[in-house]
Amino acid sequence: VSGLFAPDYRFTELQILKLVLLVVLIGTIGAAVIGDKSNARCGDNEVWSECPSCESSCAEPIRACSLTCHNPGCVCIEGYVRNEDGKCVQMESCALEE
Repeated sequence: VSGLFAPDYRFTELQILKLVLLVVLIGTIGAAVIGDKSNARCGDNEVWSECPSCESSCAEPIRACSLTCHNPGCVCIEGYVRNEDGKCVQMESCALEE
């Protein structure tokens, strides 16, 4: 009678391994999808960075940057600096804005 209410489940090592691998695979795919910070969130001439150090700006075009990571976020692409409006522009555009 006990088998009627409490089925006797016995899994083989291979079945357990398959289940563990399936859970890991689903977790990895889920983390990749959730962790995807697409450039759609960034503005023109910006790219997402998980570990930005510091950015140059029109006011401070040459900065001595440390290797310390700041909060992940959008940074200007190479060759661009951030202007007073917070937009990434080419350095030549900075002189035109003054």
